[in-house]
Amino acid sequence: MQQPDPLIGRQLKQYEIQAVIGRGGMASVYRAFDHHLRRAVAIKVLLPSVAQLPGFLDRFRQEAQLIARLNHPNIIQIYDIDTDSSGISYIVEQLLVGPNLAQLIQTVVSRGQQFTPTEVLVIGQQVAGALDAAHQAGIIHRDVKPDNIIRDSDGRYVLTDFGIARQMDANTNLTEAGMIIGSPEYMAPEQAQGLPLSPATDVYALAIVLYQMIAGRVPFRSTTPIQAVVDHVQTPPPPPSLYRPDLPPAVDQVFARALAKNPQQRYPSTLAFIDDLRAAWLGVGQVQSAAGMPTIPVPPLGVPTPPPPPAALHDQTTQVWSQAPARPTPPSAYPPPPPPRTPPPPPPPTSYAHDAPDDPLPPSPAGFPTWLAILLGSVITLAALGAGVFLFNQTNAGGGGVGAIPTATAVAPLPPTDAPPPPTDAPPPPTDAPPPPTEVPPPPPTDTPEPTPEPPTAVPPTPQPPAAPPLTLAYTSNENGFTQIFITDRTGENPRPIGTGNAPAWSPDGRQIAFHDARTGNDEIYIMDSTGENVRQITFNNVQDREPAWSPDGKRLAVWSDRESLEQWDIVVIDLEKGTEERVTFHPAGDFQPTWSPDGREIAFTSNRDGNDEIYVVDVQTKRERNISNSPDSEERFPAWSPAQAFGRGAVIAFASNREIGVFNIYTMNPDGSDVRRIAESPTEDTMPAFSPDRQFLAFMSRRDGASNIFRVDLNGNGLFRITNGDGERYDPTWSP
Repeated sequence: MQQPDPLIGRQLKQYEIQAVIGRGGMASVYRAFDHHLRRAVAIKVLLPSVAQLPGFLDRFRQEAQLIARLNHPNIIQIYDIDTDSSGISYIVEQLLVGPNLAQLIQTVVSRGQQFTPTEVLVIGQQVAGALDAAHQAGIIHRDVKPDNIIRDSDGRYVLTDFGIARQMDANTNLTEAGMIIGSPEYMAPEQAQGLPLSPATDVYALAIVLYQMIAGRVPFRSTTPIQAVVDHVQTPPPPPSLYRPDLPPAVDQVFARALAKNPQQRYPSTLAFIDDLRAAWLGVGQVQSAAGMPTIPVPPLGVPTPPPPPAALHDQTTQVWSQAPARPTPPSAYPPPPPPRTPPPPPPPTSYAHDAPDDPLPPSPAGFPTWLAILLGSVITLAALGAGVFLFNQTNAGGGGVGAIPTATAVAPLPPTDAPPPPTDAPPPPTDAPPPPTEVPPPPPTDTPEPTPEPPTAVPPTPQPPAAPPLTLAYTSNENGFTQIFITDRTGENPRPIGTGNAPAWSPDGRQIAFHDARTGNDEIYIMDSTGENVRQITFNNVQDREPAWSPDGKRLAVWSDRESLEQWDIVVIDLEKGTEERVTFHPAGDFQPTWSPDGREIAFTSNRDGNDEIYVVDVQTKRERNISNSPDSEERFPAWSPAQAFGRGAVIAFASNREIGVFNIYTMNPDGSDVRRIAESPTEDTMPAFSPDRQFLAFMSRRDGASNIFRVDLNGNGLFRITNGDGERYDPTWSP
């Protein structure tokens, strides 16, 4: 399990922080609950290391003030801004359910699919409208990219993260000379060179975003941020038809103008760019927008878009939209369990952007331009600050939130572990077939017997992952500054990292490890070989899927997921062979930390449905549940089902509870909740128990020495042994078979 964030559970004014949504170079974003207005919100908390840098706190406050001036259905709403008595500065924003556009692009490309013209133009129209409203108010966004475009619960695409936006005001002094802020893959040439900015800067970035939607890739793929900046300034972008040959030639011409190196040669506004793109791609007609948005008219081909009249941007007032989008009414009763959903198989890969070879990098220029020397000096100077602030930010916390409620879930099926058995109900041979040949006895053996040829196989055997190494314990650690999965033996000898991730779970055959990781922006389930190689992503749901647990037969994973609601966690079972999933708990409260029974029929899990954490068991087929801890005055967490025999009394469930001394200790009980016994008594916190497959040990996380380390005891609570040593956090122990 991921180590808890210290802000989770804390209250800032009326806002109770509940969970982490995302992290960026300037702030962390949390889901919170507003107890005054009884609604979920997002809170963006400025990182303390950034708050101490000159000018950043002013920029953080300016973000809220700039967005608060705008009232547009495609611009994120700001509710509050404050700094508490302990110095925590934060903005309270509209909570967006997601996914963001970057996640959608990744999903479409990974499936070998393409965005339709309607999808590209509808999303482009909404973002262009948001940018045009900002420009009319005198605001340039300066960081338009797919990560900052998030879908809300009504299906609208909302522009977020104005954290580096600035008013078009010569007196604005928050960005020092020579400091270049933005995302390299979407950065306009004038922004990369530190030149004055204008709405054309956002036109360029929006064109890159739509180019990526159409072609499946950005025009410049570079190995370093500096090379990306050089490409934007010096290299002509390849036409999108190079990666999508079905595009009309007029579309290439539209992008050539929108991506012109000289900002004065680009479209005068984002809306003018979208109008020409629509006309070039579709001609005369209409595009029906998504989520109830009005239809988008398409002007006739050949009719140029007139430039808008000159405007004094500083003198214009903010455009106000009086029709706010209606929010859906929550159901009065929780819906009944849906049947298992089987997503359609992905179509075969087409000739798409990700199949095309990467463009070779252009040769380095013979001389160093003055602007590039200034740029390198700025980057080196900022890196020397040691504050962890990257102006070329390649990750983004977003302005609202991630964790989508998709219209169709997606699970990547795994190949079967064995070849399919021969059919047992084959039809008899036809009556007019010739009789079978008379059986001939084999010839007598000779001095040199000939080898018997093996019969040919119709289906080649599926390659098996390599055998598990002789290391028997996996765990999560942040000792290197970020979460990694380590493996070691039961004595703690030879620990080594095998990959990034959280909550490792060893497969029953010892060949694979499942885990969750937020490398795509939200927690998804992955599987890798026990050596750390051959990493495969299993879920593509754009929601939080966490803490996988293998079924005893190795064919299914149980996870806890918020895919139904940001306010709710449920247990979901993923069939790895069929590529399907089934939700097995259906309660508005949070259900998490699943563990399978030895026969694979039941799952024990933690739930807070009674107001405190307790242990429940659900039958996977019937969905019947029972509370087995039933301790309303204490907290029970982290259930772990033992192998078939333990303590000489059959399978038991280990768990952590604070029922006796007020701090968490390890206990065991029967699956019906009887015969509760405390194991490994400690005055400090012991949690996250895990049974060894030979039923000799319980591994668990303990804070006995101040830090979090992995210990083990025998099943009677004797023979305490510390497996890991050192500062930092080590948790989530799991044994190999």
